[in-house]
Amino acid sequence: MKDPMTGCIYDRVYQDLKKFSKHGETFCKELMTVLQERADLEISYAKGLQKLASRFTKVSSNTIKSSIYKVWTCVSEEMIATAELHRKLGTAIQTEAIQPLSQLLDDQTKKKKPLENAVGKSAKLVTSNWNQQIKTKKRLMGCTKEHETLFQFVESTKQMATEKEKKKMLNRLKKSAKVLSQTDEEYYTINMTGHEVRLKWESTLQHCYQASKKHLLWSIFKPWTDRSFTVCERSFLMNRLISPKECFSIFFSYPLFKILFLNILCLHRIQEMEKERIQLLCDILNIYRQHVSRFGETLITAQKQIHQTVTMVDAERDIKTFLDETSVSSEETKTELLLVDYFEEDSRNGMNNERRKASILMKLHRLQNDASKVKRDKEGLERMTKAQRENPTFSDAKNQEDIARLLDETSLKLNLLEANFFKLTSTMAELEKKEKPSRPSYNNIYKWKDKDCHHSVVMISRPIRIRRLQTSTSSLNGSGSSKPFYNTPPKNIGANDQSIGACKALYDFQAKRDDELNLQAGDIIIIQQKDDEGWWYGTLQGKKGYFPSTYVEELPHFNINKTSEA
Repeated sequence: MKDPMTGCIYDRVYQDLKKFSKHGETFCKELMTVLQERADLEISYAKGLQKLASRFTKVSSNTIKSSIYKVWTCVSEEMIATAELHRKLGTAIQTEAIQPLSQLLDDQTKKKKPLENAVGKSAKLVTSNWNQQIKTKKRLMGCTKEHETLFQFVESTKQMATEKEKKKMLNRLKKSAKVLSQTDEEYYTINMTGHEVRLKWESTLQHCYQASKKHLLWSIFKPWTDRSFTVCERSFLMNRLISPKECFSIFFSYPLFKILFLNILCLHRIQEMEKERIQLLCDILNIYRQHVSRFGETLITAQKQIHQTVTMVDAERDIKTFLDETSVSSEETKTELLLVDYFEEDSRNGMNNERRKASILMKLHRLQNDASKVKRDKEGLERMTKAQRENPTFSDAKNQEDIARLLDETSLKLNLLEANFFKLTSTMAELEKKEKPSRPSYNNIYKWKDKDCHHSVVMISRPIRIRRLQTSTSSLNGSGSSKPFYNTPPKNIGANDQSIGACKALYDFQAKRDDELNLQAGDIIIIQQKDDEGWWYGTLQGKKGYFPSTYVEELPHFNINKTSEA
């Protein structure tokens, strides 16, 4: 039997988005597992380093207090400080990365479950109505055939039958006509319900899932593979870290997902969930970067790698790429609906032509009345739409969307009624040997056979009513992007601002933006502002801009003549 949902673009979008969301959940769960192992490793390393530092402090307490002892005491203190940094990092990964990610997955699972149930329920209604139409039509065909057989029998035997027999046959004929009328009305009602359940199913798909994006494919563990470890750290972690090649092979094993995403009424909820997931992953990366940056000068190499990695992240660009990939070349969708098929339309049966015409005329009259009502409703909605275009303040955005949706549904119902009217009018023209009416240009009617019965189906072209989710840079504030984490430009820096100190560049730094300074080892920079995020603002050779605080060493404070150049 033909599947009524085959070829529906809404269903394809829903299935693709569902698959994409499933891959996103898998990625986040795997990420949580990796982060948990990383946190356990950091805490375990901190405990081991703390234990070693305690042993060293204990054995040093019995040593003669000399310059060598003082140096080794500093080494012990450095080990304790390093252990505390690792412990804080492990705890931060658990509380600021794993827990929010776990909470997000739990919340999204609770949100998506009722949505998926609603989609499944509405899809079952479409299939059930489709099958019910076919079943009821077969019953109507049988009732009509039996009624016609009984009618012909009564007509052929009424001259020879007695009054009692005539009365009995007329009673049978009345009962048959009553059953036929009830079955006909039931069939017509079910057929009219068909487009309603179809629209409900499509509407459920539209409002449930939206779909938004390609997952962020960056390595969270790259800084650890590139950092400069102390001898103690390296001996402890050498066999427990994944290599850069293995790290990237894990993350790039996730495919780029192609998702259909349309232009007018977006599948809003899932896309918002996916956008929230991307935003959270970006926030986790930023938190991770801040914690690792606190390791100080002993981890400066790791900080450079982290900076390079994080500056490559651009959540806004990822979301825009997804939206571009989810665009659809088609601007319309095809809606297939069953038309009413009557016994009277089959010229091969033995029904009398006059009775056939009379029955078809009754059905045409019913269709014409319904079409007139729907047409008036459509004209009213079109007038409201025109008024909204001429006066945008006439109604709010939600009201405009509701009117557009009602206009689309009314147009579909009118097309269905007109297609039924056209089919019956064509049959009437054949009976009266007249020219057939012209086929409507907006639909296509075809027949298909199911065992011993033919079915008429109309394919109606409709505009796509899904709109693309609009992104804004304001919603991505704080996300991992290519912009450094500082405010530009500083409002408190003016031509007469006093410097707050000076610093010396320890490493070369290549500016990536126009408002950054190029540094070479040994350069002296006048500091004018310090930022807690790790970016300072100052002057170098007459040029003002930002530079990373981890690349410089602050000099002892003294008065600096601002007019001089370093």
